[in-house]
Amino acid sequence: MTTDGDRYERGLEALRTLMGRDRGPTPAPEEPPSAADLHRVFIEHCYGDSWARPGLDMKTKSLVTVAILATLGAERELKIHIRGAHNMGVTKDQLVDLLIHIAGYSGVPRAVHAARLAREVWREMDGR
Repeated sequence: MTTDGDRYERGLEALRTLMGRDRGPTPAPEEPPSAADLHRVFIEHCYGDSWARPGLDMKTKSLVTVAILATLGAERELKIHIRGAHNMGVTKDQLVDLLIHIAGYSGVPRAVHAARLAREVWREMDGR
């Protein structure tokens, strides 16, 4: 039987692997104390229940996540997961191919916007 503690620990381990950090988002000072619960659920569900599953490798999950976030127009999260995809070995060329694929199914405007965000991330990663 899996406990919530196991889910949280699995989630943190997946987050470490993907993002290279030991913690997830933390509540901002202006948030109520209950916001910590939301952040814990985020780690347990998104990372412990999904990213930690063995059925798909982390690189594939990264590509799927980037495609979903680009389609949704979730700018902040997309930038975070473009970095994560890089950490999982997704190349710039592979990401461009993904954006071309997104254009056909989610629309050119979403793909172009995602490409602009990818360029921002790549500039940041290259230190420019």
